[in-house]
Amino acid sequence: MSNTIDSLAELLKKVSETVNETKSEMNKIGKTTEDLSTSVNEVRNELKEWTGRCIALEQKYEDHKERIDNIEMKLDFLLKQERKKNLMMFKVPDTLEVNGDLNKSVMEIFRTAGIGIAERDVEPIFRVGKHVENRPVKISMVNKRAKYSVLKQNMKLKSTGVILEKDSSEIDREKKRKIAFAEDEPGKTWQNRKSKGF
Repeated sequence: MSNTIDSLAELLKKVSETVNETKSEMNKIGKTTEDLSTSVNEVRNELKEWTGRCIALEQKYEDHKERIDNIEMKLDFLLKQERKKNLMMFKVPDTLEVNGDLNKSVMEIFRTAGIGIAERDVEPIFRVGKHVENRPVKISMVNKRAKYSVLKQNMKLKSTGVILEKDSSEIDREKKRKIAFAEDEPGKTWQNRKSKGF
């Protein structure tokens, strides 16, 4: 009987140790769960903070975009106002002799064609675009009336070989190119021509 009591005592001791070990593991698991819960809460708080920052950045982006759109509209308006009194002359020889005094050269073209225009009606004239063969010439008139006075006599320029047009925006010039291309080469697309560098 003494052996049985000793065996039971030994077994009880082992069970007690196992229970204590299990309690210890449970405590560790509980602490780990608490740590995880704390980490999840920290991540949640950080996520809220970043979400707030992202919302603030989005708002700043929208504000800046609106400002940029407004500036672009104002700039477009100013450029349109500027273009209202401008003319573009094409096929004027792009040589040192002509470019030496461009105002004088253009006024000579007008005189040769029989277009009556006073030099005081013309502001400084200059070439535009990259330096390639026969860059266009921009002619700024002092006002729209002087511009349309010259445009009315545009047909007289045919004998000189130069072309005179109203100053257009890039969008309008692109539309003109597409129309001209469609008339020149029906069946081909404008995009193919652009991709080939035309």
